[in-house]
Amino acid sequence: MKSEIIKFLACPICSKELKPVSFEEDEEMKNGVLVCSSCKIVYPVYDYVPRLFVFPLPEYSEFKNKWKDKLKKIGCEFANGTPEKGEQFIQRSFSIQWLEKDYDDYIWGFDPARLRAHVLKQIGFKEKEFAGKIAVDIGCGNGSITNLFFQFGAEAIGLDLSYSVIKSAQHFRKNKKIHFVQASLFHPPFKKKIFDIVYSTGVLHHTYDTRKAFFSIVGLCKNKGRVYIWLYGDYKGFVKIFNIVTDSIRKVVSRLPPTIQDVTTKALATFYGFAHTYLRKYFMKTPSVKYNKNQLLHTVRDRFTPVYAHIHKSSDVMEWFAEAGLKNMTLVEEQGLSIRADKI
Repeated sequence: MKSEIIKFLACPICSKELKPVSFEEDEEMKNGVLVCSSCKIVYPVYDYVPRLFVFPLPEYSEFKNKWKDKLKKIGCEFANGTPEKGEQFIQRSFSIQWLEKDYDDYIWGFDPARLRAHVLKQIGFKEKEFAGKIAVDIGCGNGSITNLFFQFGAEAIGLDLSYSVIKSAQHFRKNKKIHFVQASLFHPPFKKKIFDIVYSTGVLHHTYDTRKAFFSIVGLCKNKGRVYIWLYGDYKGFVKIFNIVTDSIRKVVSRLPPTIQDVTTKALATFYGFAHTYLRKYFMKTPSVKYNKNQLLHTVRDRFTPVYAHIHKSSDVMEWFAEAGLKNMTLVEEQGLSIRADKI
């Protein structure tokens, strides 16, 4: 964990400041804790990643045993709350999905140049406008877009519920202005109004309550900052039919036991790749995205393993933005529901 991240962090329970205590002598904190003196709670840091949950993870017992003497001197307890509905299933699903994903410069079918242009279009900034800004990528996956914010000139933080952040932290360790945190977006471990850009693409609709998730993160945006989200929209025509069919499969696959789900997902990958290619070519009349085997499995896991995959109308989501006091709303895309707005 890079020391620079401390200025952004806050206790996810009481929002007070956290004090870092390293258990080893190293430039970056590999193992240690973040202490909330107000709540008398400690949050573990291991593998260079702070774990800022209001509930315990299974591996905390191993961490406690390894560092019991140092923890005893601190005299605080670990958070012992409960996850939000479905988070344990979400954590498993997306951990597998992103840990299997290689850093092959392709994400969702975008090559690096197209991805850069796509993200700039989403947020509505030119590259030079990122200089000096602080961005948070909510549901960062493998950190590819988090890294883009850094390349554009911002200091960037990626948050994810899944264990993908371990891989991300290792991959981007040399970049001093990229940070990763494992936490729940329902209890974001950041100071309020700290970010110039609050960004989340393809994430909020995979929680049990998209609206609640939106209002949980919107308070992180500072005045004169920008909020951007991408959700599943109310698709039309053939795409809607395709999504109804695949969503019916998802409702079964997402509830299978882990070992059976993994086998089923791999079997679905072959069928999905064929269907995706030819349906786009002959029915949608759009170019097919060419995936390699690993990219295809990643895409299939994203479509079929999440417990939740809510679809929303643009009018409803824009009401959320208005209720949150955001202005200058722009509907970037209607069906892949893409909206940005400013905090005035």
